[in-house]
Amino acid sequence: LVNSAVLHEGVVREGIALRTTTDSEVIAALVACAPGLTWADRVCRTMPKLIGSYSLVMLTKNQLIGARDPLGNRQTSTSAVSSAAAGS
Repeated sequence: LVNSAVLHEGVVREGIALRTTTDSEVIAALVACAPGLTWADRVCRTMPKLIGSYSLVMLTKNQLIGARDPLGNRQTSTSAVSSAAAGS
């Protein structure tokens, strides 16, 4: 993200303690504090604030939510793990 520092400062100004300066932590904090009834609503409110390239996946108790920058600069890839490989 090219505006990561500005977003980080805004999150800290809101009183949220961050442990790192990573884009991932800033995005997670923004999503967690965004208005919305569902996690998908919160993600939709947060994404327009992000400037630059990103690709992310969030797992909630009952949803898998994916998002990427509007230009599609960061690819999202998926894979499958067999139950044997996962230790089940």
